[in-house]
Amino acid sequence: MLNNNFLCNWCEGTEWNNPDNVPEDKWPLAQFGLVDLSTIECASCGSKPRQRCLKQTLDQNRTTEWQQYKTLQLSPDLLPIISHWFNEFEVSEYNGENSIDLEDANRLDNTYDLISCIHILEHIKNDTVAIEELIRILKPGGQVYIMVPQPALPSNAITRDWGYPDENDYGHYRIYGRDFKDKLISITKATAKLDVFEKIDSFTSKKELIYVLTKNVLTSTSDTV
Repeated sequence: MLNNNFLCNWCEGTEWNNPDNVPEDKWPLAQFGLVDLSTIECASCGSKPRQRCLKQTLDQNRTTEWQQYKTLQLSPDLLPIISHWFNEFEVSEYNGENSIDLEDANRLDNTYDLISCIHILEHIKNDTVAIEELIRILKPGGQVYIMVPQPALPSNAITRDWGYPDENDYGHYRIYGRDFKDKLISITKATAKLDVFEKIDSFTSKKELIYVLTKNVLTSTSDTV
């Protein structure tokens, strides 16, 4: 059931918007993929369920060392709200200001301590190369936080890749399934450890998976799901 006591974990806002006018009695159907709650947002800062779940994971993993971090955000997102957590903070928006092409990132090896890659990989033709580039530009011990749309849905067991940017699906090349974890392990098993964090948005009850790759820490893999 809907929890009407909304409190945004990004800005502590208490008001929310439902721009798609999804009837509240239909919200429980979201767990089956029958209703889309991804646009239920904080009226103050605009946070959506995926971002509120990401913030839960950032809060869980944050240490005092982050005050020395050089951080990269690969999308227009909410991390600037917490930019004071880090020593240096850079934002890249593809085809926008400071654009970084993840299939050929124009950054040196071992540049960043933390990278946020939220709803980006489904827009990239060669996502394998993009994931390799993310690890390349991470410092040893650095982390990249990755989220993709709807990998936890029961109907999305296997990634479906149609090989072109479908303009009827927000320009996506694919929709990832629960096998996305296996793909990340296969690509990075020699270079990074994978942890998978399952979080629930406390307001909408929407479940999100946050994939965290840590460079050159362990050669084995583990996750929390």
